[in-house]
Order: sequence, then structure tokens, then C-alpha cells
Amino acid sequence: MWLWTGLAFAGLAVAYLLYWYREKREDEKWHDHVPNELIVKFKEGVGPEQMDSIHRRAKCWSAGCDEELGIHKIRSKRKMRKMLNTYRDLPEVEFAEPNYLFSFRHRLRPMTPFSRLISMDHSASRRRPHGM
Repeated sequence: MWLWTGLAFAGLAVAYLLYWYREKREDEKWHDHVPNELIVKFKEGVGPEQMDSIHRRAKCWSAGCDEELGIHKIRSKRKMRKMLNTYRDLPEVEFAEPNYLFSFRHRLRPMTPFSRLISMDHSASRRRPHGM
């Protein structure tokens, strides 16, 4: 009896670890993005009531909107991948993307001589000569 209980528990533990590893690998395929958040643009003619209905069916909510561009920021407790699949399959959605993070520090490298001077280590220039 104890043997079968132990084997069942070990099987469940292995299944959980495999599931966790697979989910981690799937999440690593995406560039850095805000967790559980999408950027969605609806097609022309989709009203606010219809958008709210879509959000409720997808178990999401609107976290903001840029009226000029017509882009909505959508959040949920669900994983971004599952939200993305839900919104991309809808005919009312023009596009849906993860809310990617962008950092100028990592993307743009300064190429001017002045910027190289700023980034140099000036610790040697701060030392006083021995006679002072």
C-alpha cells in the first residue's frame, strides 16, 4: 500500500516538474516583456461594449488606452501566451502583441569620442601625487 502511494506521489512530482520546465522554456522564447500584459488594437467599428465583452470572455481587463492610436493595454492573471492566443484568434482584433520592454542602454551604443571619455574610469586621476 505504501509503495503504491509513494510511487503515485513520485509520479505526480515528476509530472509537475516536467510541466514547470516546459512552461519555463516556452516563456524564454519571448523577448523581455511585461508579464501578463498585451498591447491590442481592435478593428474599426468595434465599440466599447463589444470590447468589454471580449475582455470578459478572455478573463482580462483594460489597463489603459491610447485614443489617438487606438491601442489598448490588456492585463490578466493568465499567462501572456494564453492571452495572446485568445486575442489573435478573434476577428475583431487587428493585432495583439506582448508589451515588450525596451532599454536604450542595451540597444544604443555611444560611438562618439566624448561618450568614450565619460565612460572611462577616472580613478587614477583622483589620486594625489605623493608630494601633496
